[in-house]
Amino acid sequence: MSSLALDALEVDNAFLRRGGSFSEELLEQRMRLKQQEIGSIGTMPHPFEGKLHCKLAEIPGRAPAHRSNRSPTERRRTFCSDSASR
Repeated sequence: MSSLALDALEVDNAFLRRGGSFSEELLEQRMRLKQQEIGSIGTMPHPFEGKLHCKLAEIPGRAPAHRSNRSPTERRRTFCSDSASR
C-alpha cells in the first residue's frame, strides 16, 4: 500500500465502516501499521544501489570506502556476491 493510498483511505473510509464491516479503531490501527512499514522500507537500500556500488568500486584509482586487511577486489567481490544473493 502506498502513501498515496493511505492518504486516500484516511480521507474516505466510510465505505469500509458501512454495515459494521470494519471498526474505525481497526482502520486507524491498520493505517498506522502501514505508515510505519512504509517509513521503514524507505530507509532500506534498494538492491540496485548495491549494483551501482559494485560498478563504482571498479573505477581505477578510486579510494576505498573503508579500511580493511582485504584487497579492494576481495571486498568488492564479497559485497557484490552478498548483494546479488539478496
